Amino acid sequence: MTETAPAGKTALRASRTSRTKDQVYRLWRAAIKDDDRFVDAVIQKVHDDMIAFDSERAEIVIDLMVRRHKIAGNEFRALLSDIQEFSTPTIAPPLASPPARLEQRSAKAIAAASWGNSVPCGSSTSTPGH
Repeated sequence: MTETAPAGKTALRASRTSRTKDQVYRLWRAAIKDDDRFVDAVIQKVHDDMIAFDSERAEIVIDLMVRRHKIAGNEFRALLSDIQEFSTPTIAPPLASPPARLEQRSAKAIAAASWGNSVPCGSSTSTPGH
């Protein structure tokens, strides 16, 4: 049986190969990095999600990243983790306000940003492997 696409649409099919999940991930990552349109789409999506989740915290994290602050990587990963954690559907009703843990993290990031502890890109004080 041959699959046909609706008029004006292209049929997409995943190829069946014996690649591992890690190999597929690395190929996908390379494809994204090789095409500026993909990079731009990923960056735009992450930015939009961060702003929608907590705009004040997102602006702080973005500022830390732009200034190459030594805690930027940790704060960015923590924000992405919180977005994922709080974006998953739950049975409980939605929160009226962010949990205290998020407010504390924002306060820490604000305090750190005000100290001006920026680190030049490529500095040896950055987190290893990140």
